[in-house]
Amino acid sequence: RLRYIPSMLPVLHPVCVIFATWLLAWPGHAKLFANSRWVVELTPDILEPTVHSSKSIWFVDFYASWCPHCQAFAPVWERTAHFFAGDGKASFGALDCQDYSDTCSSYGVEGYPTMKVFNIPGNKDSFNRTGDSLHSGEMSDAAIKSMLAKVLSKIPAQAHPFVSTTASQPWTPMSPSPAPAPKEERASSVSATKRLVDAEVALVFALRSGTAMAAAKGSLAGAGGV
Repeated sequence: RLRYIPSMLPVLHPVCVIFATWLLAWPGHAKLFANSRWVVELTPDILEPTVHSSKSIWFVDFYASWCPHCQAFAPVWERTAHFFAGDGKASFGALDCQDYSDTCSSYGVEGYPTMKVFNIPGNKDSFNRTGDSLHSGEMSDAAIKSMLAKVLSKIPAQAHPFVSTTASQPWTPMSPSPAPAPKEERASSVSATKRLVDAEVALVFALRSGTAMAAAKGSLAGAGGV
């Protein structure tokens, strides 16, 4: 059988080697907003009392902690939440779809990151359980601030939006300023490569999860035999 292996090597994609190395060194995952001062790291158990039963407007980022685009976008979401903290109109949250994939699917999330809004006066869809979808994919600071500023422009300020207290020191509030209109990134070979990498990361993660489950079942079966 070994004589057939050299003939297979030329067809192996170099990226597979990279992700195989990454798989062996995988240390686990950390939630992207666990220590955030301005973004609340949500779970399915607190979505209802914190978001749906709240009178406050909520912007929620549905992300997956393994996703490179989500990791790149996390600081943007953090800065955006900080930017709007001073006007008292909205709260910001995030839900890790890696841990709560069923919940994210029930909210109609089909890609990461996906931003949704809840409880906007005059926006009927935002009062549905799944909220109103704003955007899927990365955005620049200026683009997302401009988009959310338009959503909030006609809404009176509220008393006290929900603010996380996990971080030791809050940032100094900034005064909102006008931002240019959002600009969508045109499709290119670079964006296509990013999507390919995302798909391969997801595949490797799924394979790794399946391998871990199989090992656990084997251990349980061995224990039962004793």
